[in-house]
Amino acid sequence: MKTLRKTFIIIGCIGLFTSCFDTKQIEQDLGAINDSMKIIQKKIDDLEKKQKTFATDIATLKSQKNKNNSNNKGPDPNKVYDIAVAGSQVFGNPNAKVTITEWMDFQ
Repeated sequence: MKTLRKTFIIIGCIGLFTSCFDTKQIEQDLGAINDSMKIIQKKIDDLEKKQKTFATDIATLKSQKNKNNSNNKGPDPNKVYDIAVAGSQVFGNPNAKVTITEWMDFQ
């Protein structure tokens, strides 16, 4: 008998507890939350896609820059350039082993 009474009390409490809530409003709120989550997920997916595209573009630009830098070695420091100084103004010994030449264009 005590067990039956406890069961009725528990069922009655559950009935009262569930009847206090408006389940339709809860379902509407959950639907709105679900819609918001879908919008947020779509934005996250778009950002991830843009990030991957951006990373690919950066990698492409770096590889192009490396190609351009490898083709553009600059002056050869071991090359000897013969410059005719005949008739030019010379400071110091004209027969020196090393000559520094300064060229200017006055236009």
